[in-house]
Amino acid sequence: MFKIPKKYYLLFILLFFVLYFALIDVKVWYDFFTYDINAQDLTIDGRLARNKYVLSYYDVRILFGELYSYELIVLPMTLLPSLYYYNKFRRKIIKYIIGKSDKIKKYLFILKLKVSTIPLIIFNVIFFYYVLISYLLRGLKTRPGANFEFLFAKDSVLNYFNNSTFWFLFLYWISHILVIFLTSLILTEILDYNYNYIRVFIFFYLILYIGNRFIITYIGQYYQLDISISWCINSQAYFYEIIRTYIYLIFIYFIFKLFKRKEF
Repeated sequence: MFKIPKKYYLLFILLFFVLYFALIDVKVWYDFFTYDINAQDLTIDGRLARNKYVLSYYDVRILFGELYSYELIVLPMTLLPSLYYYNKFRRKIIKYIIGKSDKIKKYLFILKLKVSTIPLIIFNVIFFYYVLISYLLRGLKTRPGANFEFLFAKDSVLNYFNNSTFWFLFLYWISHILVIFLTSLILTEILDYNYNYIRVFIFFYLILYIGNRFIITYIGQYYQLDISISWCINSQAYFYEIIRTYIYLIFIYFIFKLFKRKEF
């Protein structure tokens, strides 16, 4: 049976991301080059209409709104390389420092920090690529009526950041950096209880989606799990609602901790 060597896992995941976003851009540019600038029903110059409507995809607010599907479906997959490499090097550390539990904890913590930067690198490449594209094609300008006046509710402490492209991008970036890093740390911590990293990842994915649907239906939309990943998309986000949605990470950790003990 054909089996992919584990050392190529990260390469295949990176390739998946490249293809995913390449297909999105291919569609946009296909529409651009096939746009009929001489159509009879156009009321303005054809080239102007093409540039306005097709390239509006790279409008800052629209672009990062479209990436919402990426955040919910693709973004969690960036955590898989972290789990794989932590599991791999953790075994080596335990093997060579056996009997020195104080040093093992120190080295494992450092390892957690290092592997947690892997999904951050993937996210930053994607984020700054689209910021650059938006700047080159749109000058980071937004369509009329989308100047972020209502990015946050007027009575929210985050209202200070309304009406600013820079602050929108900064908050979008920092919110994702935090949740990716913290999620990676907690999931690698779960591996210390001698769980299989694939099973941990699958369980996390199921909780993220099945649990999210249950929460939205029976508890409330502001407790939904995906807000903790992309709360900048929610135009009525309050600070306490943003913080409380991170509780699900702790919930996942204690579920795994309940059934096993650490090896050391």
